[in-house]
Amino acid sequence: GAAAAYSVRLLDKDYSGSCMRIRRDSDDSETDIGFDSSGDLDTSAISTFAGSSNAYCVTWYDQSGNTNNATQSTGGIQPQIYDGSAVITENGKPALKFFSDLLLAADSSTLQITGDMFAAVVNAATQVITLGMIFVKRTNDNAREYELRYQNNVSSLRYLDSSNNKSYSVANTTGQRLFTLNRDANTTAEIFENGSSVGSQSLTGTLSSTSSPLAIGARDNGSSSFYGQIQEIILWNADQDSAGNRSGIETDINGYFSIYT
Repeated sequence: GAAAAYSVRLLDKDYSGSCMRIRRDSDDSETDIGFDSSGDLDTSAISTFAGSSNAYCVTWYDQSGNTNNATQSTGGIQPQIYDGSAVITENGKPALKFFSDLLLAADSSTLQITGDMFAAVVNAATQVITLGMIFVKRTNDNAREYELRYQNNVSSLRYLDSSNNKSYSVANTTGQRLFTLNRDANTTAEIFENGSSVGSQSLTGTLSSTSSPLAIGARDNGSSSFYGQIQEIILWNADQDSAGNRSGIETDINGYFSIYT
């Protein structure tokens, strides 16, 4: 039921596509990489293809079935998956390393920002980031935004529309984290870090569903880059908390990535 789903693991047994398309920098050749028999990113195929070259993600395929693939054709701003000798990992699982990099998913009616939920597995770099966007979706006039950011060693979620600028901040977020945000039909939003609530906020106004592309790793114009690893981002167009699904989703994600006890 997700609107968009990006991960280094197979999220849906019925999904038959690849995980990501990668490029090796020795000759700019590209290939699609799928999953192994356990449903993990096929790291052996990456190593075989890349050899002693670095490899970068050209496209992170959307596993939701809505074809909201996140892609980047410019080689210099593609996130890295292989460092010339091994697949980049975080806590034993493959990870995309972002450093002034950006993936964009096409604007689509299947990516609304009304009542909704998202979950993201990230690890910010230990260095201070003045302002880095893990992901952001906004209207073309920049009047409304929906973003997860990392700024000055503090992670925060922000909503911005013509009458509101609401945010949450979660301190001490270096290291791998699971962030979950659930919003109930534009009325109340609540953020969870590693399965525990860290606050809720009443909202007014309406966030637009007509927007610029979903941007992963920076704003859609390439500014405010995030430095760190991203392993999974899933977005739903419906409130999953009241439906009783949030806790189960977090348990599933944590069970795979082993983020917290």
